[in-house]
Amino acid sequence: MKNFRTVLIALIIFTILFAGCSTDKIEVIVDEKTGFNNSPIITSLIHGNPSGVWFMMGTAISESLGKSYPGSIMHITPGQSTANIYRTNDFETEFALFHSSLVYQGYNGLGPFEEKMNNIGGIAVFYPSILQFAVRENLNIKTFDDFINNKVPIRISTSSKGGNSEVAFFDLIKLYGLTKEDLEGWGCELLSIENKDSGDAFSEGVIDGIFIMASIPNPSIQKMSTDDDMIMISFSDEVIEKMSERHGFNKEVVPKGSYNFVTEDIPSFTTYTLLGASSNTSDEKVYKVTKALVENIDYISSIHSSFENMSLDTLLLNMRIPLHPGAEKYYREIGILD
Repeated sequence: MKNFRTVLIALIIFTILFAGCSTDKIEVIVDEKTGFNNSPIITSLIHGNPSGVWFMMGTAISESLGKSYPGSIMHITPGQSTANIYRTNDFETEFALFHSSLVYQGYNGLGPFEEKMNNIGGIAVFYPSILQFAVRENLNIKTFDDFINNKVPIRISTSSKGGNSEVAFFDLIKLYGLTKEDLEGWGCELLSIENKDSGDAFSEGVIDGIFIMASIPNPSIQKMSTDDDMIMISFSDEVIEKMSERHGFNKEVVPKGSYNFVTEDIPSFTTYTLLGASSNTSDEKVYKVTKALVENIDYISSIHSSFENMSLDTLLLNMRIPLHPGAEKYYREIGILD
């Protein structure tokens, strides 16, 4: 009986608290122009590593939605860059974070995607992840062509299995008519080591360098440079152009001074983190999430150094896939699109 009373009291308290948080107090107002109202939504988003930057971005998007539409719930769960595309295309989630290059390949059925993943629409572009290929200086290579032409045996971390960095590496060597087996044949080891663990792997002598698409500066590369002399590998204009044309990347540089061993701009390429949604996600939900992003862009740009250059002027740059109709509707409403 005592346990029953305890449970009963707990239920009464929960009911009172829930009633106090009820969205019944929100006055529902319908926008005559859009036909949408200001009521909260319940939705889902998949990000990336639960301890990474994408987790921070997913949390910021969820919090922004709650600020603009009180009472809204966005369930955020871990994901992985390639898997996010499949899951969104199959409507296992309503929203997801992507790499622009990889979702471009998915949308067009290129690279690792045997079928077109075009049940996806874009919403907003956030920040760049620049390709950084940093290796021990004593390997005596400066360019990717040096590495290939001289068949230098290197132990390389390409970050997580099936992730954007690994996909980019295999896309890159394919331009040279090579496969993973070809590189292993001349003594290379390609290891799928998480970014956060690569610095320790380098210190322990497991790897000679890292091939990663990430924000600058990257903590693992910073750690490596304290353990040994490093060099940042550069790429030819021809290779950068082909990676852009065929795989959805953009030309970029690793800027001079980004690490203590980078004494000049290093030609490279980049992808961008973007938010997208399944084509089956309603226009109203996408409209509301887009509106929440724009209304809270100052907040989002303040939570991590990677996001600090976000602005209304950058949200649609390098999108690489068509906008979701709900996002397009909002951007036209505020004049970003004609």
